[in-house]
Order: sequence, then C-alpha cells, then structure tokens
Amino acid sequence: MSDLVLPDESYAIMGACFEVYKEMGCGFLEAVYQECLEYEFADRKIPFISKPPLRLQFKNRQLKTFYQPDFICIDQIVIEIKAVSTLADEHSAQVLNYLNATKNAPWHTRKLWTSPQSAVQANRSNQLKSLGPAFAPFRVFRGQLRMSDYTTVIGLEVHVQLATESKLFCRCSTKFGAEPNTQTCPVCIGLPGSLPVMNRAAYELALKTAVAINCDIPEFTKWDRKQYYYPDLPKGYQISQFDLPMSDDGYLEISDPKGRFEPKRVGIIRAHLEEDAGKSVHDEAAGKADSEIDLNRTGTPLLEIVSQPDMRSSAEARVFLQELKLLLTYLGVSDCNMQEGSLRVDANVNLHIDHGPERIATPIVEIKNMNSFRAVERALDYEAPRLYREWQETGRKLGDAPKQTRGWDDVAGVTRAQRSKEESSDYRYFPDPDLTPVVLTASAVNEVRETLGELPAALRSRLSADYQLSAYDADVLVNQGRAVVDYFLAVADATADPKSACNWVTQQVLRELKERDQSIDQFAIPAPALAGLITAINDGRLPSTRATEAFQLMLAKGCNVESALTELKIERVDESALIALVQDLLAANPKTVADIRAGKLQAAGSLIGQAKKQNPNVDPNRVRELAIELAGKDDA
Repeated sequence: MSDLVLPDESYAIMGACFEVYKEMGCGFLEAVYQECLEYEFADRKIPFISKPPLRLQFKNRQLKTFYQPDFICIDQIVIEIKAVSTLADEHSAQVLNYLNATKNAPWHTRKLWTSPQSAVQANRSNQLKSLGPAFAPFRVFRGQLRMSDYTTVIGLEVHVQLATESKLFCRCSTKFGAEPNTQTCPVCIGLPGSLPVMNRAAYELALKTAVAINCDIPEFTKWDRKQYYYPDLPKGYQISQFDLPMSDDGYLEISDPKGRFEPKRVGIIRAHLEEDAGKSVHDEAAGKADSEIDLNRTGTPLLEIVSQPDMRSSAEARVFLQELKLLLTYLGVSDCNMQEGSLRVDANVNLHIDHGPERIATPIVEIKNMNSFRAVERALDYEAPRLYREWQETGRKLGDAPKQTRGWDDVAGVTRAQRSKEESSDYRYFPDPDLTPVVLTASAVNEVRETLGELPAALRSRLSADYQLSAYDADVLVNQGRAVVDYFLAVADATADPKSACNWVTQQVLRELKERDQSIDQFAIPAPALAGLITAINDGRLPSTRATEAFQLMLAKGCNVESALTELKIERVDESALIALVQDLLAANPKTVADIRAGKLQAAGSLIGQAKKQNPNVDPNRVRELAIELAGKDDA
C-alpha cells in the first residue's frame, strides 16, 4: 500500500475534529479508534488490500463541500473513513465553527497531519514549531503520526551466520539449499556418546568481528548449555555462552547522510558465539498439513550481537543494521543474506512516558519474524504507538508483566502476540562439560586488529578528506562494497578528477551493473579505460554531449576510448574552424543576432542545433559562447 497524501481541506477537517473532541474531554484519535472497533480494523488484517474502500459520506451539506478522501492512516491502522464522517456529522456545528474561525489562518495551523512530501520539502524543525495548537501533542515522523510525550527505546539482537564451510562443533557442511536432513551427523543432532569439537575458523571470524565493533576481548571464555525445548532442537539444549562471553562492551558509530538524526554511538553489550537450531517448516498456505523439521541448519555457527537500548527511532535502528551489515561484508565474515537466514534481527522495544513528574517505562516487547531492514523499520513504527495505546488502557509498567514476544505480520502490517519471553534463569545455564574453555592472549588480539584493513567509517572519512567528496557521495560509494570503492579510487587517481570519477561511477557504472546484474569485477570497462574516457572529456578530445555514446560503445565492444573515438568519427574541432562556422551561422540568422544584442542571450541556443548538423563534433557550450561574443561585434 503506497503512502497516502491528503489535500489541505481534508487535514483541516481532521484538525477541526481534533479540536472539537479535545474540548469535549476526549482526544480525536481515541474517539476515532473506539468508533472503529466495531469495524474490527484495529490490530487486525487491513481490509483495503482485498476490497475497495468506502467513500467518505458526510450528511451535513456544508461538510460535503470539502474534499472527500477514501481513507486515512493513523498509527498504521487503516480506518474506514465512515467512522470519521459519523463523528464529524454528530458535531458538525462545532466542526464548522472551528473551520470558519480559522479560515484566514495559514493551512499549516489548521491541519492535524502533514503530508510526507511537505515533511520532506520543508525544514522539519521550523515546520513543527509553526504548526500551532492543533498539532501540539503530535510530531511527524516518516509521514506518520507519533506521540511526542513518549520516547521509544530500541535495542537489537542480531544473529550473524559466519562464513565457514563446516558447522561450529562438527564437520557437517553449512551449504544452503541442500535436501532436508542431509547435512547432519551424531554430533549436531545430539546422539548419545557424540562429542563436539570447536571450529577454530568460526572463532577467528567471530573474534575479527568483535575487534571491529570495538569490543573488549577477555583472555578467558567458556561454553554453556542453554536448556530449552523446541521440536527443531534435538539435543534439548543449545551450546552458547552465558556469563563469560568471548567479547563485550563495544560500540558502533552511526550517522545518517539524510540528517534524520544526529550522529551517535550505539553501545554493544556483548557479542558471543552459539550454535543454530534447526528449522520448522509449516503449512503457511492452508495450515492443515503436518509441520516438518529440517535439521540441516542445526549446529551452524552464529555470532549473536546484542546492542544497548540506545536507539530512539526506527530510522536509527535501520541505519545501525545497514552499518553493521556493511561492516560484516567488508570483513568477509558473513554473506549477510537475510533471505537465506544468514542475518536475522530481533528488536526489543518499550516506551519511556513522561506522566506528570514521573517517567514511566512500559513492559518490553521482543519483535521477531522480520526478514528485511524495511520490515524492522515498519514493525517498530507500528509497535511504538501500539505500546502507547496499551499503556493507556492497562497502565502497566516495566515489571508488572513479563516480556512478551510478538511476531511481525508483513502483509497485514501488524505485530501479533506469540508467547511470554523466558528470563535467563528459565534456561538453566551451566558450563558445557564436553568443551574446553578458550584462552586468548593480548598479542593474538592485536594480530587480528592489524588484519582488519580500512573499515567503512574510516573509508568514508578518507574519501571526504582526500578526494573532496560530499558525505552523501562517500556514503553511496562505500555502501557498494570495497571492490567498487577500489574501482573509483583507481579512476580518480588516474584522472586527478575525483568529482567526475564519482559521477561516472555512481551514475553510469552502477546503473549498468544493476541492469546487467553484474559485479564490478565483471564490468566490461576496467578502471583505466573509464579514466581514459574522463581524460578525453577533460582535454577536449571528447565532447561532453557525446560522452555517453562513447561509453556505451566501450561497454558493448570492450574497447578503449581511442577506439571509440575513431569508430564514432569524433575529432577535435579546430578553434579557427569553429569560429568560421559560428560566423557563417550568425550571417545567416540576423534575427538571432538582433535578439542577442537586445539582451536575449538564450537566442544563441538556436544556433547550436544548426552547428551540430554541419559538424556533430562541435562543443555546444563553446558554440554558444562564441555566438554571444561574435554577435556583439559590429561586423557580425
């Protein structure tokens, strides 16, 4: 469902209704929400995906003169507009009085909502300050409604499948896509008498990641058994790490080139190794067939990275995940393929509510089943208002109810309760007697630190400082991966023109890679060839208007710029020949000369097409410059 943009008149009606119901002692949102319960839209499937919405039908004739939208979206709950029209008609006199009283006021002081477009185009802080009393309890975020009298508190748990060929404690393959239950052995399915042996490569990858996210690395760490029952956990326990993890107390710095939040440091509580469970396969379509168990994934090495609850919006959470994924791919520790389960995210969220002099924390909710960063963002945007409504109804504080696990329904756009979350004591941790602890020296950690190379944050800073790229351009390049950055650096260094190199790489090259579904290593134009193209443009051998034509020929034939120039018959135009050509054109177009002398310099543009017909290699900009210059002379 696409974002809905309502016209100003509709916002005015909603703002008026809000004011009327506020005077009556109940908020407009709560009134609409209660009215909509009878339609069973709240916290349920969105009906308008499968059937057309009803039209807005005001009984009051004066209200009918306002624009009539199909539906509105409040806290991601699609509400039948019939409910709004009913409420407005019941108190039409008050609504019309408010509209008439504010009819001369600017629209932004009359509306309760603002459209996504205007929120982006206007300066956000100045806009919100000017919204007036009708907007006081609310603020805009991503074009949706959020309450300003609470703070959303978000922490993330990220499970990263490490890029090893075998599992964490046995030699079974970790290759994705094999036939179910064909990559198992007595160790990973927990048969009596089998003994696990730690995969050294998995530990080294985990250590590399922990150092990169600035964690403290203890000299001593051990393995623990986490006891719980799942049908896809044949041993009845998971080998993990409890009180002595392999790393803790780290951080990851995040920033947003779009400026949605200030740069900040997100703390990392811990990063520890554990084995994965199996996979339960359910009948998602009909819900009638038996559930099946695939144990191929059992024992796969996972690095669980647990953040501090330092994020305050879904935008911050998404940027944190994007930055972490980018870091992991630069390190080469995981392919981070969310569709294959190589990167999984659980979000912990609650609210801090300012209630009089008291700040109240609501019970924590853990959200699961999010298979994309966009899903994480949408789930958090949905869950925060839902938690606020729940607190309004129950008044429950942190500690009054157990932590709840909720699953994200991406189709319906809602979270659904699944179970109460266990506490750590429920897992009955104890040291695994079959595995020896791991002892690590400080020199070994330093050796790992020296192998990290240049990480994304440092690379962005270097591109901005040494190559004078904007924060946005540096971010685009770095986000494409190290191979694309190296390609850019080779082009920029060869041409001494980093801005042109950036433009060609981020526009032409990346577009071609996307259309052809290729990596930069497969691209038909190597960095030296693109550098030659840019150099030919800069020294005037290749007109900028024909540069794309030459680029496409180089791409199609794999040739260099010299061959492209020859085949396209592009030659440098002698300055004296160009002057003579422009003089002839001016002589043949006296009206153009008169217009230029009268100050209408744009008239020179009419000569460019004529010049290119006679010589396609002319530089349009130079033709225009000469036309203006020569037209001003008396002998023109």
